[in-house]
Amino acid sequence: MAKYFLGIIFMPLFFFFSVSTGFCQCGAVANDFSMTLPCVGYGGGHFSLTLTPYNNPTDPSGLYWQFGTITPATASASCAQADSALNITAPCVYFSGINLSVTLEKFDNPADPDNLYWKMGSQYTVNPVTISEISGDTTPCFDPSIYTDPQFLTAINESIACANQCSDDPACLMACMPDLGLGSAFSLAFTLNNPGAAPVSFTLPAGAYYEPGASDVQPMLVITDQTTTVEPGSTTVCIPTYCMDSQAASPSAGDVFSTGDIAQNSCLLDIINLLRDSGDISMTDSSVIQDAVWSCMETGAITTDQQTAIANM
Repeated sequence: MAKYFLGIIFMPLFFFFSVSTGFCQCGAVANDFSMTLPCVGYGGGHFSLTLTPYNNPTDPSGLYWQFGTITPATASASCAQADSALNITAPCVYFSGINLSVTLEKFDNPADPDNLYWKMGSQYTVNPVTISEISGDTTPCFDPSIYTDPQFLTAINESIACANQCSDDPACLMACMPDLGLGSAFSLAFTLNNPGAAPVSFTLPAGAYYEPGASDVQPMLVITDQTTTVEPGSTTVCIPTYCMDSQAASPSAGDVFSTGDIAQNSCLLDIINLLRDSGDISMTDSSVIQDAVWSCMETGAITTDQQTAIANM
């Protein structure tokens, strides 16, 4: 399957029950243990902080980080907070499919006293919600009766007629999709399990991506924080995602995915940061974002026009 397959898989994705696009600023830890905290409150300001893993020779079993970069950030209710001693409390950090609440304690490194270090604190909480399945089958998320709706049928027929003129041009196919304001042309269905007796909030953060089981299918990227309230038991939600390889197929009903890593490409991070405090993403906007993601993955950069368009969303 190649990229021309995009034109025939989007139809059941338009009418899913969407989760909230939370401006929650959830942090993330990549597989190499590098950490991004997109919002840390300190001294009346808010900053985005990156930390790089540090192997402490005096405590090889501990988790330590060194200061990486810092940039200004926009505040939200779920920002991490740094106290006067630079200890950090982060209410939401995503790692390998789970949400954590953690503290990072400032560590005075005698081997490098001029730089900033932190160690994993003793206070942390594991969110009980777990991901049991990730699938390209989004049918559990929408009402099948939509197929008999005249407006839906008209939109589909118009989209198919448009797509038939596109050959294998993914930008053309994206432009043919009706603008229903759902935030992305493509989605994955996440089955979430809450073992408790009360609803729990769970976040898939911007930058998380998911690996397909089949080699001819694209990895799928979450571009903005996606937060949902998970009721007790098993819940399936559809999450808007973006394709990461224009030469491979988009997800379809038979595809399964596994938890991947956190995006660290500089151009993907540029896209994510430009969208941090954006509002609803229309289909027109998602087409621009999708083209930018493909451009980033293929060339290592996004164009000035793409950057400007995304910044203005």
